Formats: sequence, C-alpha cells, structure tokens
Amino acid sequence: MRIIAGTHKGRLLSAPTGKTTRPTADRVRQSLFDTLLHAPWGGRALFENCHVLDAFAGTGALGLEALSRGAKAISFFETNHLALSHLRGNIRACRAEEHCFVFAQDVTKPPQKLPQNIPPATLIFLDPPYYSRLAPHALHVLFRHGWIAPHAIAVLETAHDEILPFGVPPDSVCPTRITRDTSKKRFSQENLKPPPTKPKKTEKQVKQTKQEKLFSLPLSLLTTRHHGAAFLSLWQFEA
Repeated sequence: MRIIAGTHKGRLLSAPTGKTTRPTADRVRQSLFDTLLHAPWGGRALFENCHVLDAFAGTGALGLEALSRGAKAISFFETNHLALSHLRGNIRACRAEEHCFVFAQDVTKPPQKLPQNIPPATLIFLDPPYYSRLAPHALHVLFRHGWIAPHAIAVLETAHDEILPFGVPPDSVCPTRITRDTSKKRFSQENLKPPPTKPKKTEKQVKQTKQEKLFSLPLSLLTTRHHGAAFLSLWQFEA
C-alpha cells in the first residue's frame, strides 16, 4: 500500500496484518481521487489548504493521500490500538505531524471544538465496518458539532450489497450502480423505477428507517462507484 500522487508519491504505508483494518486498495484510491479531482463539483480546491476528516481512519491512507495532494490539515478518528500504532507510524514516515490530528476516540463522540481553530472539513472520508450503519450517526454528530463545512463532500465506502443510508431507495441504485455515473443527478420520483411489488418491511428494516430519519441530513447523492466488494458513494451537503 502506497501513496498514489502528490508530495509523498510512492511512500509506502504500513498496515496491521489480519482483519484489524480494511485499507482501501491503491487502485480504488486512484479511482476515487481521480473522480474528486475531475468531477464538475470537485477539483483541487477540495484539498488544497483545506481541512480533511478521515473517520474510521485505520492506517490513514485516505487522509494521507489528501495531505499529499495539498490538504493543510487532516483529522483522523480511530479506536483500535493496533491501527492507531500504524496510523501514527505512517504520519511520522510522511513527516506530517504538524498537519495531522489523531483522535483515539469514537468519531460519533467528537470533541466539541475543532483542533487549533482550523476550519470545518470540506472533505470527509467514512469507511466504517461493513453493515454497521455507523456512517449516518457519525455524519450527524460531526455536522451538529460544526466539524463539517457548507457544501462539503462526504465519501462513504460500504459493502457492494449494502443498502445506502440517508433515505436513498435501494432500487434507485442497485440495478445500475456498476456501470452508471450518477454525477449531478438527484434521485427524484421522475428517474426512479418503482419495484413491481412493494414487500412489507421487516422489523429490522423498520428500525433502520427510523434511525435514518433520526439522523437525516441535507445531503445529495453525487455519484457512485463499484469496485469489487466495495461500493463508494459520494455525497454533498446542500447548505
């Protein structure tokens, strides 16, 4: 695993063995950052001299990639002790201690104030354990505590067969998500194909719906990408 581009291009990053973390593969990060740089709603301004937040950071590969591409400050949230050791080692290897803030705590319980008066994050990476449903909760709390800038971009990695959060109907994404770029398209009733039948929700699905309503946010789905077992969805805060 290495940094793809920028001032630290080629820097090798260490990661724990086993299933302690699930680092985003180099090819997936390459595709993701190409999308962030070249999409009409993206560009270098997402990174350069900005604050990036890497939730569920693991080895910190996503945050350090953004730092290499010009970000001014990175906030990392991670709770696993072994992952934290590798994260801090990777930061030292990049000689980036003055630009990085490591929070060894649950991202759903962030500090009330941002570190050293840095501005709210314009780019947020969320790579929680698959099927955990932690992303809506984390974004809600970060938004409520002022960690997220207006019009910020949030990148969420989920399992390829996991239902997306934030009230996006799964039937609007699943059939076409492997091949279609949904950039700049909003999911309205006009472009959704209703399922032929509407099965009754299970008790678990009802509970998930209630949780998503509790953590509702002013978000629009920008685009999606499918990479093997991983599914990336990119969202933007509307205000």
